[in-house]
Amino acid sequence: MSADRSAGFRASCTSMAEAMRRWRLRMNSRARSVQAGPGRLHAQCRGADGRPGLSKARSDTAQCAEKVFKGLLGRAGQPFLTTAGQGHDIVHLGRFVAIHFGIALSASAPRAINCQAKVRYGEMSVDLNEAWTSHDALMEILTRLRPIAVPLNGKKLRG
Repeated sequence: MSADRSAGFRASCTSMAEAMRRWRLRMNSRARSVQAGPGRLHAQCRGADGRPGLSKARSDTAQCAEKVFKGLLGRAGQPFLTTAGQGHDIVHLGRFVAIHFGIALSASAPRAINCQAKVRYGEMSVDLNEAWTSHDALMEILTRLRPIAVPLNGKKLRG
């Protein structure tokens, strides 16, 4: 890998790590809101585009899983589809990550995260239980992926 490409890759990993940190902070805030009542979660999840909150939270969860899976595969130099059905299919990407890295992911977690494009575009509503179940499944997957996502030597992924 060339020095320029390596620097670009480190920068993208740093961006992904920062995005995950911000997302985790938002989700922790939303989790506290769920404890205070479902209505607060729905209000806090409303996007700038005005889409219904739970649908946005649900699609953001799926996008996060997709980006983490693709980031790990890309970092390992493993080619993967980026378009069409399998390019956005969390179940397929999760299976591919599990096989490539030799880790065990539950079959139910990627299925719980995967969602239809209709949800992303606000054409399909999502209830609180579905949104929370997908978030919980994402946390399970991120916990399982942490050992392969963080370098063994403890160095941060910053350039």
